[in-house]
Parts: sequence; C-alpha cells; structure tokens
Amino acid sequence: MTRRNNIFTFSRDYPRARKLDMGLPPRRPRRRNWRGKMGLFVAIAILSVAVFPSVIDAGLSLTKQNTGCRVWRIVDGDTVKLSCPTSGYGSGRLLGFDTPEYKARCLHEFVLAIRATYVLRWRFWTARRVSVTAVGRDKYDRRLVRMRLDGRDVGPAMIRAGYARSYAGGARDGWCL
Repeated sequence: MTRRNNIFTFSRDYPRARKLDMGLPPRRPRRRNWRGKMGLFVAIAILSVAVFPSVIDAGLSLTKQNTGCRVWRIVDGDTVKLSCPTSGYGSGRLLGFDTPEYKARCLHEFVLAIRATYVLRWRFWTARRVSVTAVGRDKYDRRLVRMRLDGRDVGPAMIRAGYARSYAGGARDGWCL
C-alpha cells in the first residue's frame, strides 16, 4: 500500500497480514451421547408395542377367512373393534368371559390386562379361520358377539388359561390381590 495525499490504495492482490494468534485450541473429541440414543430407542420400542399390534390386527383381518363380522382391532382381552356387513363399524364385547381392564384399580390388574390382551391377540394372529357372530347389544351400546377361532369359542380357552373369568352379566369381581 502506498500513501498519497491521505489516500490509501487498496488491492485484493496484496498479501494478507499474518495472524498473530494461533487460532482456536484443538477441540476435544465429542463424547457420544448414548443417553439420547437410548431414549430414542426406548421411545420407538414403546411406540411399536403400543401401535404396531393394532396395525397387524387390521392387516391380518384382511387375510383371514371370516364368517360374519370382521375383527379390525383387539382393544383388550374381551373387547374388539369390528365391522359387520349389516350394522357397520363399532365396538364388540366378547360373550361368556371377563378379563381385567386397562383402567385398573391396582398394578396387578393392569399387568393382567396387558397379558390377557396379548394372549387374545396371539390367538387371533395364529388362527386360520375367524367367525364372529353378533348376538345383541349391551347397556353401553356395544355389540355382544361370540368369537370362534378355528372353530373353537375363545371364552373357554381364555378361562382355562387363567386370563379370564366366566361372566354372564351383572357385577364383576375385582382382579386386585
């Protein structure tokens, strides 16, 4: 740069001034955030347990030989969502047995409800033929239905396995210890 009458000439071709500092210190290698990844894994696992079984229920419903109503989703051990040719889509209560409810009074009943739901779901998934017959309606306007898997009624099998109790209406016994 030359100085002429208080005017500096500037050119981009001039060499840059050297940095006097040495720049930033070298960065420490970052630790892998395993907690965040583990949290994501747990969230995906919970989501898959909660959502995917219902998706599988609906998908398998299309592949099964059905008689009468078609089961679209298993809600809990004794309730299903179904579609009937005459009355359309709605909730159905399986007749002849009672299982624990998800809206439980104690942890023991909640755990039993999960087990009963997955046992019924597994039986539904592994059955080749499904027969659901609507019998009537209950006080909550749900359809009362009988479900047979491979020609066998679901109720006695669930009762024998210990996941349900015999039920013919009226007051129900609790499942808490």
